[in-house]
Amino acid sequence: QLCPGKDQALSASTDFDLLVDFTDHTGTMQVCSLRGPVAEKTLGCTTDEFTRLTYDQRTALKWRFLLERCKIYVKIVPSTKMKNG
Repeated sequence: QLCPGKDQALSASTDFDLLVDFTDHTGTMQVCSLRGPVAEKTLGCTTDEFTRLTYDQRTALKWRFLLERCKIYVKIVPSTKMKNG
């Protein structure tokens, strides 16, 4: 199908953009973003592979990570808008 008034086909791209919470004995970091190649590496599949999974396979994938122990590194970088002094 072509875009109305255009000579080019419709196209779409997919990408992971997951909101996750990380919890340990000290508390919870809420609404953390896990996206792009990092999400693909974490989940072990690309977005194309994920869309081909059955409902049961997606459920199994979810349970692989729910309540899973993992090590997370947090890197805090100062804003480029911060003023010196």
